[in-house]
Amino acid sequence: MKPTGMKKLLTWRRALWSGGLAFAALALLAGSFMTLRALGVGPFGTLVSSGKLANRARILVADFDNRSTDPSLGRSLTEAFRIDLSQSPVVRVLTGDEIGAVLRRMERPESTAVTPAVAREIAEREGIPAIIAGEIAPVGQGYVLSARVLATGDGTEMAAVRETAESETALLAAL
Repeated sequence: MKPTGMKKLLTWRRALWSGGLAFAALALLAGSFMTLRALGVGPFGTLVSSGKLANRARILVADFDNRSTDPSLGRSLTEAFRIDLSQSPVVRVLTGDEIGAVLRRMERPESTAVTPAVAREIAEREGIPAIIAGEIAPVGQGYVLSARVLATGDGTEMAAVRETAESETALLAAL
């Protein structure tokens, strides 16, 4: 007796064939994603894979531009960002001591604010390919954190990210 109707469509052979096709499609998508990421193409590429930064390149984090009413927030977030980014295996972040040494060589006080302009000057002197300029701005009852990776030579934006925090207590998580 031959199957009819739904029984004809739902067979082991069709189920195995469909499962194999689904697995092949998944493998193709995963392979495409990894290839694009490795080549630095599209939204999946990184600055390292696209050749804009070398692996373990030194990078300088400028002081966050603090547009909030709390004057200590900018310094705190800058330091937290430096600490978090220094744990990355991809880049090497200049420490506060290294920045202080460069400022002394520039005959500036160590307390000099490392604005994006000062950071670019330091980066040019030290051969650092990029700087990170950050900003914190209040929006309603929350905050918007943004960071831009800027090329040292001409200041062009290489990448930018933005996160929101609902309150001061959520700032570190958003960072």
